[in-house]
Amino acid sequence: MNIDGTGAKSIGMNPAPFQGAFEKSFFWLIDWVEPRNGLLAQQRAGPSARLWLCDLASRKAKILFEAPLAGLPILSPDRSTVAIYLKNPDDHKPCVALVSLPDGDMTIADEDEGRQVVGLTWNKAGDKLAYLVRKADADRPGEKPVLKVYSLSEKRVIAERTLSGKSHAPYYGRAIWLDDDRLAESSLAAVGGLNVYSADLTQKTTYDFPPAAGFLAPVASVGNKILALNSDLYNLWRLDLKKGTWKRLY
Repeated sequence: MNIDGTGAKSIGMNPAPFQGAFEKSFFWLIDWVEPRNGLLAQQRAGPSARLWLCDLASRKAKILFEAPLAGLPILSPDRSTVAIYLKNPDDHKPCVALVSLPDGDMTIADEDEGRQVVGLTWNKAGDKLAYLVRKADADRPGEKPVLKVYSLSEKRVIAERTLSGKSHAPYYGRAIWLDDDRLAESSLAAVGGLNVYSADLTQKTTYDFPPAAGFLAPVASVGNKILALNSDLYNLWRLDLKKGTWKRLY
């Protein structure tokens, strides 16, 4: 369909992908890929997932990979690489995988002993990934999250930091990149504020939430400003990092 609503077409699907374990499945449309008639989609049946690359011009599609447990894929800013959390097919450990497009070659970028990888996000240059690994906490019941930064050019984790505080479960693992490669997150609201970390994760600045604003999860950043949402109160706030002030937008 065109952006103005015209030219809608229905493209038939081969029934073969729905057989076996995927008989009762559904598709997530992820994003457009290059060329623009390419569409990335994920087929899910419970925790199992297949990643598809569909050519809408030829009406042909191919499976890039299939995994017994996988999260939603995240497309890089240049649309050349997919980052995804999955369980390694060889040893079943949680890992971050990179899938190149359009060939579908997969590389295990980082494998961890933790329970799960959450919150995958690309920086704006498309050369780094940030994510949190949930790990068992030996000192108290529950889990502790470790924030990691992976460099595609160096092919390794270049920074990590164990976060402290009480988990706010609905937003656990929510972090966003700023233009200067700093990271903002508020998933562990120990002091009721949004935390901004330096690129190497060694420095942290906390911006306290406004009174009565409730818990605010960062959703986007533009320049020195961060948009944060309270989805319980349906409030949208803007944080000015230079001034250190909050403003309610909605």
